[in-house]
Amino acid sequence: MQAGLTAMYERNDARAAVARFQDVLARQPFHYGARFQLAKALDAMGQRSEAAEQWTKVLAAAQLIGDSATIRQVQERLRPRP
Repeated sequence: MQAGLTAMYERNDARAAVARFQDVLARQPFHYGARFQLAKALDAMGQRSEAAEQWTKVLAAAQLIGDSATIRQVQERLRPRP
């Protein structure tokens, strides 16, 4: 997880971050933070449809645990853009 965060936020390397977050999810498919960060990294790469798929999964998890801040953030990301 830390390798993905480092790639994303220190090196601005979304592609490497995607790979690291996917590695985490391969081992722990329900890792909330990795799913959230994967969606952000995919967005950063301009992969809107792939990101939307991940954001939808994050939204379901956020609703399940009542994470209202994340629910609002995800709803904003899923809003259609002109």
